[in-house]
Amino acid sequence: MEIRRAPGKIGIPGLYVTDDPSAVDAAAKHGSLTVRLGLGWSKSHAFITGQTPVMKYNKNLMQAQRWQESM
Repeated sequence: MEIRRAPGKIGIPGLYVTDDPSAVDAAAKHGSLTVRLGLGWSKSHAFITGQTPVMKYNKNLMQAQRWQESM
């Protein structure tokens, strides 16, 4: 949020679970995501969340991976 200009959109894509035992900090191990909502509110940010549409990008991602492997 500190590097995003106001107003802007911040996307949080993915599929989140309630617990992640291999997370890097204690909050994430319990499924907590730390977000500075006050800063986002003061900069008029829009927060967008949801599951990543994997099938929409699957073909392009596979082609990019093949291109990287050929280098």
